[in-house]
Amino acid sequence: MKVAFLTQPTSPLPIPYSGEDSVGIVTYHLAKKLAARAQIRVYARRQAREPMKETASDGFAVRRFQFRHKIWGLAGAVMAAAGVSRYPAALPFYGRRFATAAARDLSDWKADIVHIMNIAHFVPLVRRYCPDAKIVLHFHGNRSDRLTDPAFRNCLGLADAVVGCSEFVTRGIGARWDGPKPVFATIYNGVDRTVFHPNGRTTAADAPRILFVGRLSPEKGVHILVRAWPLIHARHPE
Repeated sequence: MKVAFLTQPTSPLPIPYSGEDSVGIVTYHLAKKLAARAQIRVYARRQAREPMKETASDGFAVRRFQFRHKIWGLAGAVMAAAGVSRYPAALPFYGRRFATAAARDLSDWKADIVHIMNIAHFVPLVRRYCPDAKIVLHFHGNRSDRLTDPAFRNCLGLADAVVGCSEFVTRGIGARWDGPKPVFATIYNGVDRTVFHPNGRTTAADAPRILFVGRLSPEKGVHILVRAWPLIHARHPE
């Protein structure tokens, strides 16, 4: 079986892998885990001096194509400053050259499964080049606000499965979907237990616990959790 992962264009995949971003980390570990059971090919953004083709020591192949990362980053900043609520990755021409190059390679390779990270409008493009492939669209954030967009709904309808990283993400779309397909499922982001493991400290079994997992950046809302802490402590002093 041939399984391909098409990353979001902002995610590079250097070899050896150094954990550039959350979506890239998930993609890398999925590819690594499945490499013993299938032929795996990952499509990622090409950075300076990186080869277009490379095989990782973990047993999967990498194909890289150009993406104008800095230009799109600037476009996003301009859109935000102008008060445009739509983010660049939602635009239908975002990453099109990158995705077209990947789709052509997928067609030549005759992929059986194509797993697309986050970018819904890549689905029709891949479907055009790979009509017989099973397509999985994997969301790493909430997209339920886009269900009123006919183009977005068309993209979902062309996928065989839609995956969310949490039940909140999956239900947000699946509960309001009325089409015959895709199938909706949740795949939680895993933890590398060789890196993250209990440190030996224990707490009372009934003590409340709060866990944050993610990078420290404004959109993750850690500052809100910090500001809310006095209210939490007032209600739960233990």
